[in-house]
Amino acid sequence: MKKVLVKDILHAKEKRFFLQKKLLQKYQQSLIVINLNIPGAKKNKKLYQIFFNKVVKPKWWFFLQKQQLKSKIMLTQELKDLAGIGLIIVYQENYPSFLKILKKKFLYLEQIEKNFMLVDIDLIDPLHRFISRIDLQQLPRNCFLCSQPAKICAIQKKHSTENLIFFVDSLIIKALEQI
Repeated sequence: MKKVLVKDILHAKEKRFFLQKKLLQKYQQSLIVINLNIPGAKKNKKLYQIFFNKVVKPKWWFFLQKQQLKSKIMLTQELKDLAGIGLIIVYQENYPSFLKILKKKFLYLEQIEKNFMLVDIDLIDPLHRFISRIDLQQLPRNCFLCSQPAKICAIQKKHSTENLIFFVDSLIIKALEQI
């Protein structure tokens, strides 16, 4: 198997950016982008695919249905490349105030579903602006292994990639054992 390089992951992320841009231009609606938050270079192992399909997607669809948000979905597209596994949704809603409410609901989902600490849910308005935690006066995401903000740990390389991957894989295996 070919070794995955950082430049390859960045290239895949760039392609995703252009896909987002294309969908925003075509539909002129908001996007919901769901990605697994996986450390390291191997972001689409079979284990992660199974976790996404058997745990994340069913809970995600149930959440949308329960919140009565499913009816505004115009298009869904699976993502699987060197940047990881995910889903992009064209969502029929443009009002900034509603998008912020929606983002708050997604942050709530991250809090109540332990497995969703491994999921990034991005909300992008039709002008390709991200609705962020900061926009909602929310604290940044915490590190998997300690209580520090994740970005600080990543910049300072506080934890080894191996320890992070071990934590993620253990959490995923435990989640899969419970279904």
